[in-house]
Amino acid sequence: MPCTVNSMSGLEGDIWRFMDDDGVRDVRDYFHSGRYSGAHFNELRGGGDREETKNYFEADDLLAVSMLSVVIPRDTCWEILESRREALHDLLKLIPVAVTLWDDESLRLWIGRDKPGWKLWADLVHDKTEGITGVGWVTANKLLARKRPELFPVYDQVVKAALQPHSRNFWEPLREDLRKEQNKAVKRLQAIRQEAGVPEVPLLRVLDVAVWMREWGRGPEQP
Repeated sequence: MPCTVNSMSGLEGDIWRFMDDDGVRDVRDYFHSGRYSGAHFNELRGGGDREETKNYFEADDLLAVSMLSVVIPRDTCWEILESRREALHDLLKLIPVAVTLWDDESLRLWIGRDKPGWKLWADLVHDKTEGITGVGWVTANKLLARKRPELFPVYDQVVKAALQPHSRNFWEPLREDLRKEQNKAVKRLQAIRQEAGVPEVPLLRVLDVAVWMREWGRGPEQP
């Protein structure tokens, strides 16, 4: 979610504790056990970033988000898919599909304050502004993660409690941690993805799953 401070000191929680051998096991179990509907979040209908729909929110994006235990009210669906469709499109089209959170220019061009990613998040979130009714910060982050999965991380209460419990600022501290030591954490996530047998899953989603499974998700009915 958008940053509200100028200085960055990394995440409060250590992402490395989720990237050990247990992290590999958890990621493998999540995507291969058949017990978690969220395993299909990125792949449903070819993904939210596929060429023909990459710059619009579509009904299958809302369905994918529902696989992560998010209920989007009917009126909210109408706003996203119809009445606010073009306004959201105008921002989404400014963000390249291939850009990653750890790219050199991602902060300056895409996610910094008043940049397209920041504005898109703000347009989605209903707080005291003109956001879409029924879309809070959890839903907004999951919608963005569906459309630009290597730029916007899935971010919910479980991940927040584990990695950034005292701040609403998440994108920039996570980016800083991923970029440390010549992208050491990115390389570890690539290794986890390979070892878990999920080569097509976005790296940010691999991290999200590793955190979520460790903190919450080893029950049979979890998303």
